[in-house]
Amino acid sequence: MKLKSIAVLIDADNASANNINYILHKIEGIGHIACKKIYGDWGNVHIQGWQEALLKHAIDPIQHFAYAKGKNTTDIGLVIEAMDLLHSRHYDGFCLVSSDSDFTALALRIRKNGIKVFGFGKQQTVKAFTQACDNFYYVEDLVTLPKTLPISENKDAPSLDIKTKPLLPITESKTSPEKWTTKALQKQTHLISVLNKLIKEDPNSAKGWSNLSYLASQIKQHHTNIKLDRYGYAKFSELIIAMALYDIRTVNKVISIKLKNYALPTSSVAPNDNATSVWDERRLKCDTKLLNSLRASIIDHPNADSERWVNFGIVGNAMKTHYSTLDPKSYGYTRLSDMIKNIRIFETKTVNSTLYVRHKAK
Repeated sequence: MKLKSIAVLIDADNASANNINYILHKIEGIGHIACKKIYGDWGNVHIQGWQEALLKHAIDPIQHFAYAKGKNTTDIGLVIEAMDLLHSRHYDGFCLVSSDSDFTALALRIRKNGIKVFGFGKQQTVKAFTQACDNFYYVEDLVTLPKTLPISENKDAPSLDIKTKPLLPITESKTSPEKWTTKALQKQTHLISVLNKLIKEDPNSAKGWSNLSYLASQIKQHHTNIKLDRYGYAKFSELIIAMALYDIRTVNKVISIKLKNYALPTSSVAPNDNATSVWDERRLKCDTKLLNSLRASIIDHPNADSERWVNFGIVGNAMKTHYSTLDPKSYGYTRLSDMIKNIRIFETKTVNSTLYVRHKAK
């Protein structure tokens, strides 16, 4: 049953205008949008890209001046507005468009009144915020795959005699997006983390082997934010093969998969304290807790300069908050900076003997 009146509240400092079309389309499927408001300091250069989207989608811009650098004036303004709208009793649903975990308490407060809350943010959004919402949608899963993505022949994938192995359907759609390459699939840390967790917690696992049909059904039932058909593969087993992260076997026409060594790290599994071998780029990217902690410590840091560079010393202190038990030696490194360089989604530079780091532009 669709909601009758939804309030859409957007944090301009923490959301991209490039994704709003997909977000609003998703919300229209949830119910009727009664108001759309966006909050920010419109004199700030980094949110000027919203101008065209405001006109196209009739979004009401709300000005909040940043009286002091690094202060969350926009967040406070959004929260005050949300509470006013809540007490008006005109809305049966709220959509919070932000990746900022500061809105966790707001989501919980709105739900306390029996009102539905839907969140929209990036995959690195802190888990506390995603769980505080009735449903949380990752913008990466809503955005349509760009047509420029090259078609992959999956030369990196392990060889498998497809004729002897039944393939499991993902979708009955007659049209599919172009197939993602193995390299692109291995960057989908949320999907990998979910698969790894399901395999490790599989109650019917036989020495680490999990039935592929079971995994597909669990994703469909409990992880609705993951859309398997977006990757361009007609069969779930073809997608798994293309990922090249799992061992695969067939027994009595039943396909099962098992974690490989480099697929083991997940957000719920800590690395081995006695690790001596150096983790390579692919293995590091599979550790979602490490990746999300780094992103939270670097992206949109209040002390970043105009080009998003952050002093590495500040990043190191922030990591103590997001990943207090982190020890680079567990990954085979003596310094955190060497780990960051090897992940290759971050870039570094040295100015006057001071190291700086930032997230690479897409």
